[in-house]
Amino acid sequence: MRRTTNRAVMVCLFVVGAMSSAASQAGTETVLYSFKGGSDGAAPAAGLILDKAGNLYGTTSRGGGTGCGGNGCGTVFKLATDGTESVLHVFGSGTDGQTPTSGLIRDSLDNLYGTATAGGGNACNCGVVFKITANGKEVILHAFTGGDDGATPRDNLMIDKKGYVFGTATGGGTSGSGVVFRLKGKTEKVLYDFTGGADGDDPSASLIEDKAGNLYSTTTYGGACCGTVFSLSRAGTEAVLYAFEEEEEPQWGVVRDSAGNLFGATPHGGIYSGGEVFELAPDGTLTRLHSFPISNGSDGTTPYAGVAEDAAGNLFGTTGFGGTGKTCTGGCGTLYEIAADGTESVVYSFQGGTDGSVPFGTLIADKNGNYYGTTFSGGSSGFGTVFKIQP
Repeated sequence: MRRTTNRAVMVCLFVVGAMSSAASQAGTETVLYSFKGGSDGAAPAAGLILDKAGNLYGTTSRGGGTGCGGNGCGTVFKLATDGTESVLHVFGSGTDGQTPTSGLIRDSLDNLYGTATAGGGNACNCGVVFKITANGKEVILHAFTGGDDGATPRDNLMIDKKGYVFGTATGGGTSGSGVVFRLKGKTEKVLYDFTGGADGDDPSASLIEDKAGNLYSTTTYGGACCGTVFSLSRAGTEAVLYAFEEEEEPQWGVVRDSAGNLFGATPHGGIYSGGEVFELAPDGTLTRLHSFPISNGSDGTTPYAGVAEDAAGNLFGTTGFGGTGKTCTGGCGTLYEIAADGTESVVYSFQGGTDGSVPFGTLIADKNGNYYGTTFSGGSSGFGTVFKIQP
């Protein structure tokens, strides 16, 4: 099945240093920032957002302070176009959240929103939804209790035109199998409560919406056994669009084109058990666009992150492992492209040195087609990087 081509691009610690470049199969990488393991943060596990001026914003899952066993509880950071990093918030007191593994979103007033998987001050320390105002103040919008309201959010939020904030929590709910929630200000409403059965279990991915306001995402478990792709109406009616049967266990969300086709990646399953990139048509037909080998594949293995699509219908993403890097067991990860005709090519293969290793976050692109992301480790101090790759 050929994809439509009229959709635009969708999209542990560090040190500021001179920009560096490394050659690859097809692309050139520039390290924009290398974490050094102190107050600046460490181990970024999510993607980035880009403002009109070219500044990047993201989170680190560790670093920033001395909490969380001495490794630090994470940061929110800004990276200016000249390579200067500014820490906008340091997690650590507990009530403000700990260990953010999601990226950020921004509203029209330049407020930033995100989630932290732990902290919050409740008995379970089940995580928070936070807002960083334009003047740098953190506001906790919701601290999860682990009850009906959910627990342990792991991925990006979504904000609609009315200012409602939407997200998923992997646990909690009446069955302990996670929820989809909505926030208006500090008021939370659970839109759907997963049972852990055929409807899915462990929704750990971000949401997207169509023009009618219907939501789409994935669950890591449930369904037939191994995760689902689902839709959810604003009225709370859930439909399983596809139930995986081969241990795919998707951990990131999907992107959608104008024809209603959904695209995503799974870290497991596929023909060779090393993960796959898939297309799901509106009629429920799933096409495996590419299957990765389970280990040591030059094209990569274990794509934890989601995919982005450009205007020509090409998909871009990262694999956490595989590639030609020899300094990491099983390879250091890749940035790959899948053309509209289904051909896969490696744009960049991380070597595990100063160029970084183990990219987990979904990519974003600028208007010139350059891709930006993070690596969880590697860099000049071994604690991760922010990178740009020119295809």
